[in-house]
Amino acid sequence: MKILITGINGQVGSYLAESYLLKGYEVHGLIRPRGDTKFINGIRDKLVLHMQDIKDSHGVYRTIHIVKPDVIHHLAAMTFVPYSWENPIDTFDCNVDGTINILEAARSTVPMPIVHFVGSSEEYGIVPPEEVPVTEDTPIRPGSPYGISKVTGDLLSQQYHKSYGLDTRITRAFNHTSPRRGKGFVTMQVVTQALQIKHGKRKKFTLGNLDAIRDYSDAREIVRAYHAAVTSDRVRPGTPYNVCSQKGTSVRELVEMVSAIAGVPGEVEQDPSRMRPSDLPILVGSSERFREATGWANDMPLRDTLSWMLETLEMAGDY
Repeated sequence: MKILITGINGQVGSYLAESYLLKGYEVHGLIRPRGDTKFINGIRDKLVLHMQDIKDSHGVYRTIHIVKPDVIHHLAAMTFVPYSWENPIDTFDCNVDGTINILEAARSTVPMPIVHFVGSSEEYGIVPPEEVPVTEDTPIRPGSPYGISKVTGDLLSQQYHKSYGLDTRITRAFNHTSPRRGKGFVTMQVVTQALQIKHGKRKKFTLGNLDAIRDYSDAREIVRAYHAAVTSDRVRPGTPYNVCSQKGTSVRELVEMVSAIAGVPGEVEQDPSRMRPSDLPILVGSSERFREATGWANDMPLRDTLSWMLETLEMAGDY
């Protein structure tokens, strides 16, 4: 079986590639030219990589028609919400144009592959407390250019199934983390700052909104979910599924947890410059629909994930 992963060099893409290789699959990856490959350098000789920007419709068409994958996991995207506020055009070029390029190429391939569109909890936007936990039927109210771009890709994936019969599998992943998380994301900020405090490089945590509550999963659990999304015959094409832990944790609680594990003081200073123009107070989901379709559940305690991150980054001196 041939697997094509866009964004194979990212956090989840790299773990997903590793898992497919262990299963004996032929794994192809799309990487934009000059993209960072540090997460896949250890398995690079086992992959078939295609240096291709997803914004190039002709290049995407050519690559997918040459590879003829059985499954496409479309992970490539601009994913950092603050970046989307500063660069909304680039965000839409990548997340919307890139997605429709993948869908168009897939629907004209014979046979048509399964296309897994990776959506986001940011599609739900600002959710009133009475609507928590968030289900797939919760109204869509995206609160950022990134969220809007993901809603667009999600709806396109639904429409390509309805209009063209393309087998699209849609997941809306809530926050997830690992030692490969981008440096700008809050879990990585908390972990790296804890290590800096431990090694005398700073005296206290400096963060933005301490009261924001999010639903965090381990990236390895997300990989299991993505496998289930494309292999279960009970997953309905063109239908969105939440993928989440169903547990809420505030940034303040993250600091308390990480500082306790690292053995450092938990003093934190709030920096107004780190606040988002439109921040969501709470975003905690329900993954019951996905569990019923696949049997998947997030069984990894957040504390274990944070310990893994601390240990891995400290050993690598990456803080």
